[in-house]
Amino acid sequence: MTAMGKTILLVDDEILIAVNRAELLERNGYLVMTATNAKQAIDKVESGVRIDLILMDINLGKGMDGTQAAEEILKDHDIPIVFLSNYTEAEIVKKTDKVVSYGYIVKDSGDTVLLTSIKMAFRLYETQRDLKEREAKLKTTLQEKERIETQLLKEQENFIKMFSAAPVGLLLLDENSIISKSNKAVSNMVLRDPADIIGKRAGGGLGCIHSMETPDGCGFSDSCPDCVLRKSIEDVLKDGSSINGAIVKPTLLINGEMQEHWLIVNAEPVELNGSRNVIVAIEDISDQKRAEQALEESQHFIQRILEAAPNLIYTYDLKEKKNTYANRDLLEFLGYSSEKIRQVGEKILANVIHHDDAMKVAGHHEKFSSGKGDEVFEVEYRLKRSDGQWRWVRSRDVLFSRDEQGKPRQILGSAEDITERKRMEEDLKRALDEKVVLLQELQHRVKNTLAIISGLIGLEVNRTVEAPVKNVLQSMRDRITSLSKLYDMLYRSSMDM
Repeated sequence: MTAMGKTILLVDDEILIAVNRAELLERNGYLVMTATNAKQAIDKVESGVRIDLILMDINLGKGMDGTQAAEEILKDHDIPIVFLSNYTEAEIVKKTDKVVSYGYIVKDSGDTVLLTSIKMAFRLYETQRDLKEREAKLKTTLQEKERIETQLLKEQENFIKMFSAAPVGLLLLDENSIISKSNKAVSNMVLRDPADIIGKRAGGGLGCIHSMETPDGCGFSDSCPDCVLRKSIEDVLKDGSSINGAIVKPTLLINGEMQEHWLIVNAEPVELNGSRNVIVAIEDISDQKRAEQALEESQHFIQRILEAAPNLIYTYDLKEKKNTYANRDLLEFLGYSSEKIRQVGEKILANVIHHDDAMKVAGHHEKFSSGKGDEVFEVEYRLKRSDGQWRWVRSRDVLFSRDEQGKPRQILGSAEDITERKRMEEDLKRALDEKVVLLQELQHRVKNTLAIISGLIGLEVNRTVEAPVKNVLQSMRDRITSLSKLYDMLYRSSMDM
């Protein structure tokens, strides 16, 4: 035991004695802190400074004595304490019995006794600390052992329950690949009584038709060497490996009818009674596979319809802003090669929309955020073909799918080429504009003609002195003026229509 680096708190109300004792300890390699009363000693300990041992005088004058101070310190701190006293009476020594201490030193015992007692206190403290740690570790080990044993027993009970109640088929096979246990799910899967399953090899218990091809049963027919289930079980028994997700497609005899099944097989080694066993989990995915095949056939059928449709068909992802599908007609309409399409990528439509129509198309897509699910929205815009020609199309889009938050995600659209219709509309508008110009010119000329006639009649009115003639001419002039106003009204009403 070395004194280097050890800090001792010396608690003594006799200052001169404390100074001498501190010098002795420092000469022997200890770091020394001092306190003259119980409160100072407690405060120094509570300050958090490192203290390795406390030399505590029992008699500290007024207030707490050394044993009381030691009790207060030991409530929250594990520090070895050695008591000092000038007294050797039994009742004084007895006061230290209720305090965990590491020695009792009479002050006049001499320097050697003091230093030796301190060293012994340090050794005793470390020994007791080691014993406490060992006791704690032993207690923890025993508790862990008890916990593990309890857990193992519980897991065994749970295993038996889960084995029986598992929704997937479970088989327990011994080292000879013989089924020793089968759960209800296997019986329900192959519609066989447990007695017809247990005691057979895997294929025989499941009713594989190949197990009936030879008297030796499962594993011995000409088809068995290629059986994935048999190989999986043999590999697990041989080297303890695991089988995960193996697909088996046996033909099973169920209620006298041969049925093709798809099975997912998982196998794990299990040690029972000193011998290797195999637990096999079997999940029948036949219905799922048949549904997938039906879906593939349906998708293929739909794909053929879309490819044969006369319109341009596509799906568009509103979040990713890209086309997720485009039928052949759309690509042919744009005139891009397969290589060019690969270069441009899925955002090909975004790259060929006319910049003047981009905002209109973006606004069209925004309608799906607030629209009803069954609404059809239309928009007309221009697309640029590979030869640089701009073509007008009209798209009719509906909501196709939503994301996990229920927001619109994809739209399904059908577009048609309306370039010729747009051209005809432009020609019609141009012809209509020309007609309007001609009508305006005609109206201008008619009004001028009527004005000239009215003016000529007005001249005659002014020249005529005969009242009857003048009245007739004035009447004619008024009628022409009325006709001119009527013609102007009819022209304006036709322009407003």
